[in-house]
Amino acid sequence: LGYNEETVWYVKEYASMVRGRFDNILVLGIGGSALGGIAMTEALLKPYWNLLTPEQRENYPRIFFLDNIDPDTMTGLLDVLDLKRTLVNVITKSGSTAETMSQFMIVKDRLEKELGEDEYRKNVVATTDRQTGVLRQIAEQEGYKTFVVPDDVGGRFSVFSAVGLLPIALVGLDIDDIMNGIKDMDLALKNTDINNNIAAQGALIQYLMDVNKGKNISVMMPYSSRLKYVSDWYAQLWAESLGKSMDKDGNHVHVGPTPVKALGATDQH
Repeated sequence: LGYNEETVWYVKEYASMVRGRFDNILVLGIGGSALGGIAMTEALLKPYWNLLTPEQRENYPRIFFLDNIDPDTMTGLLDVLDLKRTLVNVITKSGSTAETMSQFMIVKDRLEKELGEDEYRKNVVATTDRQTGVLRQIAEQEGYKTFVVPDDVGGRFSVFSAVGLLPIALVGLDIDDIMNGIKDMDLALKNTDINNNIAAQGALIQYLMDVNKGKNISVMMPYSSRLKYVSDWYAQLWAESLGKSMDKDGNHVHVGPTPVKALGATDQH
């Protein structure tokens, strides 16, 4: 899960330190660097968070995720944000993700022009590998505040490391409560009795539907709009984890159930 008591402490300390300094959080990332954070903030923040007044948000910042390099979206957002009051959290474990680093180079250029080559650094925080990669190298050279993606945690599973905890802490969500819930669930899912393990039950049903029934399309359809982006995250978790070109013996099998995201009742129509 990437859970680490020290990480939680550092995230809380940093969030407290920058409290009130920024009106906007801009998260740059794609795939696992963004999907979990989007799902968490959409599910747990008040609906239409970014449209609420500062008082309604208890003076916590608005939050925006740029997980694509579409120039219309990027330019449109950068044109309406006051970059002097925006904290940019760039997230890539490898530091070589083309989309994220392209985003960052564009945003960095804008920040430097508006704040100056020295001051802009205070508006950037990087979440990346502990030692290696292009972003780690840039962060060290430029003097950015940094957080670490654990070595043994893949991007799609990283939401409970600094990847996800930092953005949600910055907008005032209680990460202690969230982590306590995660630890309780982690303990529950270690139960070897399938009658008392909902994840094992779900896995068995999905397996039997795929292998025995030939039903190889798995639809995730929440009925709460606040859970809409859980479906996006689910589709990545499912496809990247279970879609395989080869089996364990090296044979090309191109196998795996296909995840489909949906939203009830919208997609029933």
